[in-house]
Amino acid sequence: QTARDDKFKEYVKLTDEFNQAQGELKRLKAQNTVLAGQIAHNRAIANQLAINLDSAPSDHKVKADGIVEASNPKDGLVEISLGSDDGVKRGTLLNVKRGAKYLGRIEIVETTAEKSVARVLKEFRKAQIERNDIVTTPID
Repeated sequence: QTARDDKFKEYVKLTDEFNQAQGELKRLKAQNTVLAGQIAHNRAIANQLAINLDSAPSDHKVKADGIVEASNPKDGLVEISLGSDDGVKRGTLLNVKRGAKYLGRIEIVETTAEKSVARVLKEFRKAQIERNDIVTTPID
């Protein structure tokens, strides 16, 4: 009788574990369906933006325009409205213009998610860079 009771307790325990595993499997399948939908949606957006998701992240170029938010002619630094969320990273080169007039090129030296600090490259500077000037992707 004791052996049978022990086997029954083990059976109940294993049945509970099996039911919990079944519930977890059902939850994970539902989560997988949601995530697959999100991936499909993000792929569609990437395709519209002509982003190749199979390329290495370092192969992506910045394709965003921003503005100069602050300029300090004394130290040759500018703050711009583009950040790492826009694909900007340390070393990224961007052009600066005012209307159709080319002002120069800047190199990112520090970035946050929404803003960056850049150094004005003296060899490309054609005029003083000021607040509200336009920052664009260089044409290579």
